[in-house]
Amino acid sequence: MEFRYSLVDGSMQENINGGDALWIQLVNPNDEEIDKITKEYGIPRDYLHDVLDPFEVPRTEGLKDERPDLFVFSYPIKLSETRYYTRAVSVVLLENVIITARCEDSPIFEKLKNYVIENIKSTQDFDGLVVELAWEISKIFNEFIKHQDLQIKEFENEIRTSTKTEFLQQMIEIQRSLIYFRTGIQENGLVIDNFHNLDYISETKSGKMLMHDLFKENKQAQITIDTLVSMLENLSDLYSNVISNNLNTVMKVLTSITIVLTIPTIIGGLWGMNTAVPIGKHPLAFWYLLALQIVLSLIMVYILKKKDYL
Repeated sequence: MEFRYSLVDGSMQENINGGDALWIQLVNPNDEEIDKITKEYGIPRDYLHDVLDPFEVPRTEGLKDERPDLFVFSYPIKLSETRYYTRAVSVVLLENVIITARCEDSPIFEKLKNYVIENIKSTQDFDGLVVELAWEISKIFNEFIKHQDLQIKEFENEIRTSTKTEFLQQMIEIQRSLIYFRTGIQENGLVIDNFHNLDYISETKSGKMLMHDLFKENKQAQITIDTLVSMLENLSDLYSNVISNNLNTVMKVLTSITIVLTIPTIIGGLWGMNTAVPIGKHPLAFWYLLALQIVLSLIMVYILKKKDYL
């Protein structure tokens, strides 16, 4: 879908009639929409089409040549409490228009839309939109990382006494999400480093302060994600050890019970044979044998408990 925004009476508004625009948004564009924009503004097709690739990585192009400036960022998408993935959004800076393209939606872009409506007053403000997008992406990365940290802490408390495989599946999902996050955050950091090529940002005091905050937010995300990956690896080892230990405990108890039950089985088998056996004809033979079985079983239970097998 294509959305166009133009300046009307000094404020940015959606242009539903087409025509000239300051900002063009493409959401999950088809080939026809991509071809239309690339021909209209003379930009390389891959600037827009690459966002449809789920494995597209952040990058910059055109910052030191005559091509339009391109910034590609990775942003996170939440599927469930433990499942996340990343997708690419591209920002193309032209002299009189800015074009953004993405495959899937996210709350980030609603915030970006509000920012554009409130702050973009001319083409001189385009660079601020790029920084705002990078800022919102870094913030939502940190929000999702904090949520995953809470999930990992819950797992730490639950898996110590559990052998349910559902925890293993959830940990695999979180681990996969963290790997997506780490790649996206690190590559976004390289794109943010290239912001120094934008004069509007690097030459103003407010721009320098904004870049400082952006670098700090991205760095925080990088450090936190590395910590969580290490924690999850240790948690996976702990989970494997817990399962192994619980399984050993269960097998130990079952083996001990089998040993205890074997004693009356042996005695009953010996005195049940069709041959002459001691006290075989005694009127209280059954009760003597039953008492013997109980005593020997209790002795075996005592020995096993003393050796911590029960």
